[in-house]
Amino acid sequence: MALPKKQLKEKLQEWGVSEENIQKAVEYILDGNSSSLDALREQMDEYKSRADKADELTRERDKYKADYEALQKTSGDAAKVQAEYDAYRQQVETDKANAGKKALIKKALEDAHANPAAIDLMLNTVKLDEVELDGEALKDAEAVLKPIREAHAGLFGTVQNQGTPPLNPPGGDGKMTRESFEKLPLSKRMEYINAHPEQQKELID
Repeated sequence: MALPKKQLKEKLQEWGVSEENIQKAVEYILDGNSSSLDALREQMDEYKSRADKADELTRERDKYKADYEALQKTSGDAAKVQAEYDAYRQQVETDKANAGKKALIKKALEDAHANPAAIDLMLNTVKLDEVELDGEALKDAEAVLKPIREAHAGLFGTVQNQGTPPLNPPGGDGKMTRESFEKLPLSKRMEYINAHPEQQKELID
């Protein structure tokens, strides 16, 4: 600890220093203490500056860390959205391709004289992902229809048009009786009326 000026003089006198040299010694010692204090202050200022820089670097580090974590999260969310979109787009393309395959198989079933009322049911038995296309046509239509024919043989065949059953109306006048007319399917009734409009009132009214 530095001594006050008065105490320094007293000590120097006790040590036998002449009065002439005491003043010089005191000034020298005080100047040395002052220089030491200045150096100490400079050192303290330097340490404080370093500490302030360290705090600033810490804040910057924390900010960079937060930004990095936010970027990672955003990247993860973006990847998830992209994956969901890709899956949706793939499903749309698959549904479109399957719709085209169904239309082609339905036409093939119609050409093979499949029962029209059962075609949709038969279509549901086809594994569409195994059906291959050649452009806009089935690559092997026969291979697609073969398992359907084997499983539903009774639903294939040529439809025979029976036409209007022969009638023997009472009286032998060649006219359709109301009883026979009402037994006909609606399409045949319309066909008969169109061909014989003179009987419309008799058969319908």
